[in-house]
Amino acid sequence: MNPGNAVGAARHPLGACLGEDPPDRYLVHGSRTWGTELTELTAQDVRRDLAPVRRFGRELQERVRARASEFPHLQGRTVTLAKLLDPPMPRDHEQLLNDLQTVLAEDKGFVGEDLDLSRGLPMQLGTRGIYGDRGPFNVVVNPGIGGSSDIVISASSQSQVHMSEAVAALGRRIEAKDKACNEVLIITCGMVDENGYTCPAGQSIFQLLRETLEAGTSVLPQKPTNIRGILIHLWNTPFLSHWEVGEDLPWAPTPA
Repeated sequence: MNPGNAVGAARHPLGACLGEDPPDRYLVHGSRTWGTELTELTAQDVRRDLAPVRRFGRELQERVRARASEFPHLQGRTVTLAKLLDPPMPRDHEQLLNDLQTVLAEDKGFVGEDLDLSRGLPMQLGTRGIYGDRGPFNVVVNPGIGGSSDIVISASSQSQVHMSEAVAALGRRIEAKDKACNEVLIITCGMVDENGYTCPAGQSIFQLLRETLEAGTSVLPQKPTNIRGILIHLWNTPFLSHWEVGEDLPWAPTPA
């Protein structure tokens, strides 16, 4: 099990073609093909408490967008819901959805709207866009991104990712993909969500796994039966780490 940097290590020429799902792709070098599965490792895989928070944000966004005429002050803005440590998310969040819609119906502008920057950044950041703590969330309205007129609601929770959690999540993902047709597994961390946002915890997961590999520590609780090599990639970057068994792979294994 040799960790290392995969930069410049791919066999040449290396082609790719669609698979039967599974595998998602075939990597091809000469007469050799490798069944290759593509997957992602997300913050929700590691921090299970994040999934319901982000799901709530998506549902609130759908409701607000459906009544967009009642929220003209939110057009082109991004509403951030930061989960507080306490209280917990309610099991039945219908009332919370209604409460937050009522809160957001008030026009409090957006962060930075009332700032005079002619003399530099002031000591106080103003009050516009600050809705304060509402139920389990701190609510803030920020300027939009990219000039879109859509109302965007982004919900997240504070998360501290531990190496043991990242390794355990990786093990679960590998076990789920360890099928006879899959010899190579490509795992991407930090991919964007449906709103185009990335979660910082995804980058932390990649960094923890990379540090574990580079330290020579196994990241696999159990050796895969079929998968011969794994690439772990940080989305939208050239950063890769890899794990392999043997030399029959689409990339040159790290020297022992």
